Amino acid sequence: MTGSSERAARLSIAITLMTLLSTTACNNNPRHTESPDPISLHKTAIIKAVQCLVDNHAIPEDELRGVEWLDGRRLIPNAAFTDWYSTHENAKYRGQSLLAWTDQAEKAGSAWRCPL
Repeated sequence: MTGSSERAARLSIAITLMTLLSTTACNNNPRHTESPDPISLHKTAIIKAVQCLVDNHAIPEDELRGVEWLDGRRLIPNAAFTDWYSTHENAKYRGQSLLAWTDQAEKAGSAWRCPL
């Protein structure tokens, strides 16, 4: 390597290392975390709430028979699930609407645990 190409290679390595270090430092800084996507949080809350109701047999079996979004008792979020949810969000399960269950899960975020 010639002197100028060696300096260029070292400079390139130094810049790469500085970039990696600054990225790592930024990612380890809790003040620098991205806020979660509200739509993603809402979808997660819906899935958690419905899975809770399914796990605890709070949704009548006849409402679940033949649905394409359950594999055994495990919820599979797909278009059929979205359709089912949109037609059942006002249905009452264990004294609350499905929408109320979802709202509770969404407000609590990752701390929400199935109360049943």
